[in-house]
Amino acid sequence: MPISASLSSALSGASRRTIGGAVLLTFLLVAILRAFFFSFFSIPSPSMKPTLLEGDYVVVWTGAANWLHLRSALTSGSHESEAPHVPSYTKGDVVVFRTPDVARVRRNYPLLVKRIAGVPDDTVRVAAEYPFAGVHVIPRKGQRLELSGESIEKWRTLIEAEGHRVYVRQGIVYIDSNTASQYLVENDYYYVEGDNAGNSFDSRYWGFITESSVIGTPLLVYWSSDNVTKSGIGSANGKDSAAGTGSVRWSRIFTGIH
Repeated sequence: MPISASLSSALSGASRRTIGGAVLLTFLLVAILRAFFFSFFSIPSPSMKPTLLEGDYVVVWTGAANWLHLRSALTSGSHESEAPHVPSYTKGDVVVFRTPDVARVRRNYPLLVKRIAGVPDDTVRVAAEYPFAGVHVIPRKGQRLELSGESIEKWRTLIEAEGHRVYVRQGIVYIDSNTASQYLVENDYYYVEGDNAGNSFDSRYWGFITESSVIGTPLLVYWSSDNVTKSGIGSANGKDSAAGTGSVRWSRIFTGIH
């Protein structure tokens, strides 16, 4: 074989290996980004109009939430919860979160997207026509709740949602088989509402969400179509969705979410 042909063959093989390596690295990078930093969902309901429309497809930043979950797991059982704590989200943030169990009974949606309307220590007033009616102070991580046979029903749902068993025997409160006169709240809680308040299934119906249930914050609309699908945020599967085939809303593509 001529030297030039051998050299050409060697370079061709090296090029193929380089291209193959680059493709593999790209796929690996995309997989890492999707696993730890970004997710993609569609909006099937009008509860966040005009901020988000039915048929919008959004990029959700999950990096901050994943870090919070990892830090919480690593510090579980430490004294960090006793220290002064600053909530990770603020009033006005739009968040994607896992639907509370009590809300799934009515809507079989694994994920919801709403705006934070109340943060820990805020007082919220919910009108009488809603199931969560009344005046409520939003719990915060590290808060100590005073417990008694009379007050435990006020906090039972919260304590059980944080993974503990609660019961009362002869007027004495037990948590996980231990007597308890106080309870240290393990999560920050938030009150959320849809921007389209007249057509939104939110905290007015089922109460607060936990910080640990937040999976991310939507950044921008990467596609928008008036062909409304039933996958993505608020759907039965919560998986990524292909763009719809209806009329494209070009003016919404790459618009930020605030």
